[in-house]
Amino acid sequence: MTTPFLEIHDVSMTFRTAKRVVHALVDVDLAVGRGETLVLVGESGSGKSTLGEIVLGTLQPTGGGVVLDGRTLKPTRTKAERRRIQLVQQNPMTSLNPRQTIASSVGLPIRVHRLQPKGLVATRVEALLASVGISSEHLRRFPAVLSGGQRQRVALARALAAEPDLIVLDEPTSALDVSVQARVLELLDREQRQRGLTYIFITHDLGVARSVGTQIAVLYRGRIVEVGPAVAVFARPRHWYTVLLLSSVPVVSAAEARARPTWPSAAPAGAIDQSEGGCAFRGRCPRAIAVCNSITPPLVATDMHAVACHNPNQDVIAWPAA
Repeated sequence: MTTPFLEIHDVSMTFRTAKRVVHALVDVDLAVGRGETLVLVGESGSGKSTLGEIVLGTLQPTGGGVVLDGRTLKPTRTKAERRRIQLVQQNPMTSLNPRQTIASSVGLPIRVHRLQPKGLVATRVEALLASVGISSEHLRRFPAVLSGGQRQRVALARALAAEPDLIVLDEPTSALDVSVQARVLELLDREQRQRGLTYIFITHDLGVARSVGTQIAVLYRGRIVEVGPAVAVFARPRHWYTVLLLSSVPVVSAAEARARPTWPSAAPAGAIDQSEGGCAFRGRCPRAIAVCNSITPPLVATDMHAVACHNPNQDVIAWPAA
């Protein structure tokens, strides 16, 4: 990996209620280089979106911190720091004002951050929308009349309007059908290459992760259980939770079907309370051993990536080229 542009140091997030304590994130350490894509994968509740909110600054961690371009971000961020990190959500209707036209929504970051003279805002908005495949005839339309794919393109244009360095993409394609999803992913790739953008891409879909990721971090119950270059993680998944996720990746060819691991049908399916100690995945793991019951496995570097597992998988998966 290149020199880190974004660093996440020992980040923890604990939520407390009157009846319980939830450790949403535990000692998360990650880094991503400028122009790269760090993919966060895991099931719902693994801590992916919580980590995204901490990077954005909308949620303050209970421990650790975030460093952007060599500078530690304080709990209260400056206007310039907020501009540098933008968000594209799963549902663009949560970020687009239904009562504002497309032109007004996309132009808002430009006006707030004074990135263009007033007389050039409209021209800039039209250029941004054109870059994501939205024609000028949509400028005065409202989000409700657009298709899902069009709304997601507008949401991306709105994020790009702030001229960010980093974009957090929280399940940006999960609500789209396959053909529209492919076009949006191609658009994200093009914009990244042209603008030198850094992405944090949050998804539960390892098929998508495989096509977009430079680095992949697998989270399970708030902990990083495996992290490394996407090629290495897919070729040799070491943690059994990663193997489980890969076993559900949709395949489109016989070669991919042969490469995809098979999850044992007799694997246990029980959940483990984090407060019990030991490996949180042991209740579902087909290769759990005695030490898994008492000691939480540390994240240890192996060949090209790192894994937190006492009895890691050793199989190599010969995926065809993505």
